[in-house]
Amino acid sequence: MNPNYTLHIYKRVSSIIQMEGTSLNTQEKIGVELAKSLNMDYLVHNEGGQSSSKDDLSNRPVLKQLLLQMNKGIVKHLYVYNTDRLSRNQITWYTIRRAMVVNSVTLYTPKGVHNTNDSMENMILGILSEISQYDNSVRAERSRLGKLEKVRQNYWKGGPPPFGYMLQKELKGNKLVENQNESKWVSFIFSSYCSQISLQNVREVLHENNVKTRRGNEWWSLGSLQAILKNTNYIGIHTYKDSKSGEIIRNSIPAIITNQTFYEAKRIKERKLVRKNQISKSEKFYLLRDFLICKGCNTAMGGRRRKGRHQPVYYCPLPERRFASMNIKDKTCHVKKSININSADIELWDVIRTTLIKSEKLKLELNNSNFMREGVYSNDIIERKNLKKKEEIKLVKKKSVIEKGFIELETKNLLGEITSPLIYTSTKKRLEEEYKKINLEIEYINTIINNLSSNDKWFDWIDECALYLKENINLSDYKKRIFLNNVIETIEVDYNEKEYLHHLRINFRLPVMRSIKELKTDVKLSTSALFKKPKPQLREGDQTCSVHDYSTVTDFAKLRG
Repeated sequence: MNPNYTLHIYKRVSSIIQMEGTSLNTQEKIGVELAKSLNMDYLVHNEGGQSSSKDDLSNRPVLKQLLLQMNKGIVKHLYVYNTDRLSRNQITWYTIRRAMVVNSVTLYTPKGVHNTNDSMENMILGILSEISQYDNSVRAERSRLGKLEKVRQNYWKGGPPPFGYMLQKELKGNKLVENQNESKWVSFIFSSYCSQISLQNVREVLHENNVKTRRGNEWWSLGSLQAILKNTNYIGIHTYKDSKSGEIIRNSIPAIITNQTFYEAKRIKERKLVRKNQISKSEKFYLLRDFLICKGCNTAMGGRRRKGRHQPVYYCPLPERRFASMNIKDKTCHVKKSININSADIELWDVIRTTLIKSEKLKLELNNSNFMREGVYSNDIIERKNLKKKEEIKLVKKKSVIEKGFIELETKNLLGEITSPLIYTSTKKRLEEEYKKINLEIEYINTIINNLSSNDKWFDWIDECALYLKENINLSDYKKRIFLNNVIETIEVDYNEKEYLHHLRINFRLPVMRSIKELKTDVKLSTSALFKKPKPQLREGDQTCSVHDYSTVTDFAKLRG
């Protein structure tokens, strides 16, 4: 095409949502009609939905290509519906305008033709651009204030609703209501994550069931799933922050999941972060690593699988972490021996499975030992309940202090004693975040106390575990790990150098029981500890229960909360 007889039509809208409207088609239609009236050929350059307010053109690849073509002399005639289609930012507008002037590009708009070589036309073009930017800023401010007032009245801010919700039209605006076709999948995402199912597998299930994202994409990104897991909308709290004033507004909306489920997902995520992203980065499978805690230094244990003669081991990673971080330089640990992965996986799974599968015998022994007889509780249960009640009292006191802080902050703000809006909003935000966190912790503790007080829940839990294990004899390692995540809280690992014994305490989740298993190690091995079954040994003060006859079990079936 001859550059002198080709009109280049550039079209753009400010967001992806606006692409669904008619604006892009309208811009193109007017440009095509203009080209025909000028007896010119035409080329359409579609930028789609991209903002023009940035200081650079990093998000405008089509316009960047147009500027390159201007410099090569390919573009001599350019049409835009309005100068703000090119830019609303003074810095980028100067760059675009300079390219048009240097390369003698004629600009067409519905308001007229602007010859950039003519000094008067060039000045008019600059004035029109400034007017357009001023008009846009006034319109944006009006829109911002209107949106802010709507949000204050608990109406939706605008745009598409979060996944799991839909908009319900009311007199003054739209409100969020639950979309049951989508909310069931929100619940599925949370429950799967809490069951230690990977987000990659969740993503595949969503795709297989044709569950599309809010934007209509068939495949969910892992980032979108992570965003759902930390979105407080799903526990009924919608937060809106005004970008200009910094004002934060929190509204109540219908909750899709319970606070307990949200808190559990958060707990799992925090446990993963303790390992400094080892779970997400590791390509190797570990059945028990995520549960193992070194009792010598309270550090999450690591796993190592190497090719060659090296045996796969679970080990305390404190030395290597101490080398990498100055914060734990002075921290020490007496657990020097590592544990053979293959032996540990087999023996610990056997202990856990056999313990839970003999449900009738286990319940009988529990009753006979007065652990769960009606009206009678073990010292462990009483101790655990008292501990949790003390934690609850501390949290309630802390909650009361925050509530008083809210009142004091609002009083000072109304009296004009707080001169900085930034201090007010940041202080209020910190108080609200802490208040929400405490409420979640109180609810979680209440759940634990209720479970400790219910004999039926303990027995039902044991029966459910036993039934599942009886029906699923040959579980894959992956399914074993999912099951363990539902029944195991942590496994504490200690080592006695005099006895050459690893002491492993299995802390079951609520409703739970506690057991200790000792496994002898080969004294000659310095880097790897192989399991050998020792003769049963009792230490002074040990409590035992005759539910099982394992030769490797010395302390067994202490109940705890």
